[in-house]
Amino acid sequence: NFLEARLLEAEGHLEEALDTYMKVLEVQEHNRPHLYQRIGELLQKQKKWPQAIEWFNKILDIDNINPVAHLGLASSYLAQRKNKLAMHEAKAAVGLQFHNPKAHFVLGISLHRLNELDDALQALKMVVTQQPLHVEAHKRLAHIYARRLFDISKAARHEQLSKDAQQKLREKKQNRRIKSSDQKQELNTL
Repeated sequence: NFLEARLLEAEGHLEEALDTYMKVLEVQEHNRPHLYQRIGELLQKQKKWPQAIEWFNKILDIDNINPVAHLGLASSYLAQRKNKLAMHEAKAAVGLQFHNPKAHFVLGISLHRLNELDDALQALKMVVTQQPLHVEAHKRLAHIYARRLFDISKAARHEQLSKDAQQKLREKKQNRRIKSSDQKQELNTL
């Protein structure tokens, strides 16, 4: 059932996937935090933020130092523009797992929205340090530098880094397609 739910989710059948995950809950006694995480993330895809928050909190009831649950809460709060709660949970996620570009990104956005620009810049710079091809972090940095700090040269630099990252990601995707196609052809010749 778990694999079936994952497949349904990958195919975009989100409601069916959710129903199947619930069936798994009825029989699975172990690894529930992982299952709760899958359910929470699925609910996020459906933009059902309050329900997602419930499932991430269930993880924290079992394991209160789970960085994935804190990040799930942070991104759900951010989507609802509950920026202080998002900031708090993102800080918890970063504190538990520092190499976590997604958490730094949520932290940076929430701090930007709270007008804490120095801390927002620090968080967003950490994102691009940990994940240099993070397009959205470069765009957010360009936005802050251009519209809030009026530093046109830094804004232009991050705008260019954003474009470069997009291009590199397109190239990587294309290379993966070519490699996958070559592997399929190789298998067909066997």
